[in-house]
Amino acid sequence: MEIKHTCIFIFLLTIACISSAFGKDFVQRIEWEGDNSVLRYEIQIKDSNKKITTYETKNTYIDVSLPAGTYYYSLLIYDLLNRLSLTTDWYPLEIVQALQPTIDSVELRNKKPLFGDTLTVIIAGTDFEETPAIVFTHLETNTEYTGKITKFSDTKIEVIFENSEIPEGTFNIGLENPCGFFTNYTTFQFVYDQPQEILPPPEDSNTLLPQEEIAIPIEPPVKPQILSIQKNEISLQQGQKSELLCSVLGLLDKTTFFLSNNENDNKIPLSYKIVSYAGSSTIINLFFPNAITAGYYQICMENPRELIDKNQVVKIIVLHNREWYLSGGLMYPIYYTERGLVLQDGNFSTIGVPVQVSIGFIPINTPFGSFGLDLSASYKIFVAESDLLIQNLKIVSAYPAIQYQKQIISQKLAFNVKAGIGISFLDSQMYNKSDMSLHDTIHNKGYFSWIMSGSFKIYPANHMFLEFGCDFVYMNIPFEFNTFVMPKIGIGLTL
Repeated sequence: MEIKHTCIFIFLLTIACISSAFGKDFVQRIEWEGDNSVLRYEIQIKDSNKKITTYETKNTYIDVSLPAGTYYYSLLIYDLLNRLSLTTDWYPLEIVQALQPTIDSVELRNKKPLFGDTLTVIIAGTDFEETPAIVFTHLETNTEYTGKITKFSDTKIEVIFENSEIPEGTFNIGLENPCGFFTNYTTFQFVYDQPQEILPPPEDSNTLLPQEEIAIPIEPPVKPQILSIQKNEISLQQGQKSELLCSVLGLLDKTTFFLSNNENDNKIPLSYKIVSYAGSSTIINLFFPNAITAGYYQICMENPRELIDKNQVVKIIVLHNREWYLSGGLMYPIYYTERGLVLQDGNFSTIGVPVQVSIGFIPINTPFGSFGLDLSASYKIFVAESDLLIQNLKIVSAYPAIQYQKQIISQKLAFNVKAGIGISFLDSQMYNKSDMSLHDTIHNKGYFSWIMSGSFKIYPANHMFLEFGCDFVYMNIPFEFNTFVMPKIGIGLTL
C-alpha cells in the first residue's frame, strides 16, 4: 500500500489564537490509497517529545489541527477480520506557522515611467510567504491586473508588468499568502510622464540657410508650492478617515503628494481632492491612510521633472482604539506606621502574596490621552504581632475608579493612572500570645477605602499587555497598619 505525500500542511503558532483573531480554522489532511480488503485504519502521530496520539478511521484520510513543529506518522491497517495486517514506517510531517502579511509601502522603481514601459513595482512589508497571490485593482475602472514576481523576500516583493497597458491612477493592492491570510493597500497611485513633443518646422516657402535654427517652443516647468496647511497636528485612529485642508500653487494633473520623514526613506502616498480655487492658488483636501506610525512628517508636493516642495511639517498622533481589558497582578505590600514605611519587621509579616484582578473600559480618546473606568478587587493576607496578641487578617477590597492613559510609544507603551474609592471587608482572628487561645474575632466587617495607582503598560502582542506599577492604598481598619504602598506586576488581555 502506498502512502500519498500530497497532503497540504498549514503551520500555526497556536490554533486557538489564530482562529479567534482572524476567524480561520486550519486543518491538515493526511491521505493515503485505500483497499477493499481493509476494515479500518489507525494512524499514529508522534510529536517532538515522542508522545504518540492515535486516530481511528474507516476513511482513507484524517483531518487534524496541530501546532507548529516536527512530527512523524505511521499507518496501521486492519483486514476484514479486524486483524492487524500491516504497519508502515514512520513518515516525517512538518507543520510551520501561518503568517498574517502587512504592506507598509508600494512604489515604482522608475518614478517617471512612459506609457508602454515595463512597470516594476516594489512592495515592502512584513510576513510575506512564498508564491503569494497579488492582484492590482484599478479603482476607477475596477479592472484587475496580475504581474510576474521576479524577486521575493519575506519583507520585499518585486512585481513586473510586461506588455500591459495599465492605466495611470489609484490602485488597491491585494496580497494573499498561501495559508489564506490576506491584506490590502489602497493608496498606491502613479501617473505616466509625457515625452517632450517636438513640433515640426513651420511650413514656409523660403529655404532655410544652414546657419539658421528652428525655434522649438518648450513648456517651462511649473514649480509646486504648499502655501499653508489647516493645522500642524493630525490624530489618526484605526478605522477612521483623516484629512487636511491645504492651499497650494502649481497644481497639475500629474502632481503627486506624499509624506516623508528623516527616520527612513519610505514615501507614503497621499490622495487628494480639489475643494475650490482662490485666485492663483488651489484649495485641496489631503487624505491620510491609517497605516502610519506616530512622528513628525514633511508634506511633499511633487511636479514632473522632480520639482518638490517639502517645507510644511505635520505632527501625526496615533490614538489607541477603544479598549476593554481584564488583568491580574501580584503585589507585595509595604505598610506605613508612625515610624514611616516598613516592608517587614518583628511585628508584621505577609503570609501570602496579595492578588489583584481588574476589569476596565477606556472609551474616550483625545490627542491629550485616553479616559475610562476601572473596577479592581484584591485579596490580602497578613500576620501582625504585639506584646500580647497575634493577629491573622484577611482583607478583600473592591475599588471602582476613573483612569487616564497616555501613549508614550505608539501602540506599544502607555502610562496609566487611576484613582478610586471603595470598601474593604476584614476577617480577623486575634490570639493570646501566652497560650494561643482565641481573644477576639471580626467577621466580614466593611471599612471605607481608597486607592491611587500609577503603572506602565507594555503591549508585546495583539490582545495582551504587561503592567508594572505601584498602588497607594488606605483602608480605615482599626489597626496600626492601614496605609499600604503596593508595588505590582501583572498581565492582562484586551477584549
